[in-house]
Amino acid sequence: MGAGELNRHFSSPLHPSANVVDLIRAGVKERLLRSKWDNHSLYLPIDAFESLFCMETIKSPMMERDPTTKPSELRYTVEDIYQVDPDGVVSSRRRILGIVTMMKQLHYIEKFIEKGIWDDSLPVTLLPEDATDWDLNDIILFNNYQQYFFVPFFDFESNTLLSYNFRDDTAMPWQECENHKSGGGGTIHRIRVHPSHHNYQPRPRSMDGLSGGLDVNTPSLFSTAREGPQVAGEVQYFAVKEIHSGDRETYKKELSALEKTFGKMRDEDHLIKLLLTFQKGGRFYLVFEWADGNLADFWEVEELNKWVNMDRWVYEQCLGIAKALKRIHGLSTWQKLRRETISELDTDDGRDYGRHGDIKAQNILWFKTYGDKRNHMVISNLGLTRYHSRETRSQVRYADIDGLTRQHCPPELDLGRNISQRYDIWSLGCLYLEFCTWYLQGTQGLSDFERRLESETWTVPITNFQSQTYFDISEGPGGYREAAVKPVVTEVRKAIRAATFP
Repeated sequence: MGAGELNRHFSSPLHPSANVVDLIRAGVKERLLRSKWDNHSLYLPIDAFESLFCMETIKSPMMERDPTTKPSELRYTVEDIYQVDPDGVVSSRRRILGIVTMMKQLHYIEKFIEKGIWDDSLPVTLLPEDATDWDLNDIILFNNYQQYFFVPFFDFESNTLLSYNFRDDTAMPWQECENHKSGGGGTIHRIRVHPSHHNYQPRPRSMDGLSGGLDVNTPSLFSTAREGPQVAGEVQYFAVKEIHSGDRETYKKELSALEKTFGKMRDEDHLIKLLLTFQKGGRFYLVFEWADGNLADFWEVEELNKWVNMDRWVYEQCLGIAKALKRIHGLSTWQKLRRETISELDTDDGRDYGRHGDIKAQNILWFKTYGDKRNHMVISNLGLTRYHSRETRSQVRYADIDGLTRQHCPPELDLGRNISQRYDIWSLGCLYLEFCTWYLQGTQGLSDFERRLESETWTVPITNFQSQTYFDISEGPGGYREAAVKPVVTEVRKAIRAATFP
């Protein structure tokens, strides 16, 4: 393909006399996008790269450089740029070709061929001592132009949990990026990934063949275009949780908890799905499906929008949340069977019994659509989840509990007793009480209940802390302390039992 044909192929406005290299460079520049991650990094999307660096584009600059090149020699040169072995494995120097073309130093491709360097060896930071026969300005250009061509592709459909490690100067293919929440555990970003840089398939999808175990892999970072089959007109967003700088321990704890829920737990509809993780510039990130809000948000929005069979929906969501918590606790049927057939020393270091630690409406995510489901709720924020062995699951000291929501804490915490999985059951009961109160009395009824709950505060001994829990603690003769449910909780519970669902 000559310069004139390339001009038409690229729809380039350049002068008809422009050479092939200039046409390719212009085609790249026209298709560069600015990453919304930092608003300054430029990248060439994979679909644009595939269009620009097709087989004919590979041949054209070689032909222009030496019009006397024989067909047999040209084929040899092309195979040095792109080849597929009998097993279908692709070896490519197309990205390297793109870099040296942008540099207007096409002859440098020969140096990579001579040294056996392919695209999958890059990106690298080229130093003067590494390329003594290069001009210093060319070294700078090579390092800069790499950022255009080496842009991540995210494989969401792997059967194992993938963890990527990116250079600090890697351009992220974010078409949209907004900060939505910042708290003790990190910052949540709402992002839209360029469609040619991921293969995520919206629900529903088959879960057949998913691995029951976990294998954290470092994947190939820069794949060819494998765009996910999204519904026409649908915009797919993801939640990227950025762990606060330097808080490696938080990252390790949350990742450990989420790894436990990957494999066989990945088909649990009411448990948040960790899609993948990555590191960039010393920071840690977790990627999830983007939710429309949480259960507390839903209560505000849907108060006046009750629908037919909503009572059934309430039952289903409560049951689904309980089943998801059961899986965290390691009490599902498949988990019990696994422990019966394999010794604990051979499975996950014996730590199979989890405790979420912060069940509340704000940690139940709300998806308006979830495959064929509507208004679907899932348990999230597993950063406080801890896993224990059979021997230690009921021996957690109350002093070791962190990051809790005071209102939903069980009495054990203030009585100074060891903590077990029953901690979550108490918190789940508090959540159910609020859920049913909202369903029967709306947000006003829920607000009234919370105000009464707050008015019945009690002072925690020693710390003199004003507690707004669901219980009171009294101290009897001899300093013996005991807990009792607050009167307002008992009153509301009786009202719910007596109520007839419409």
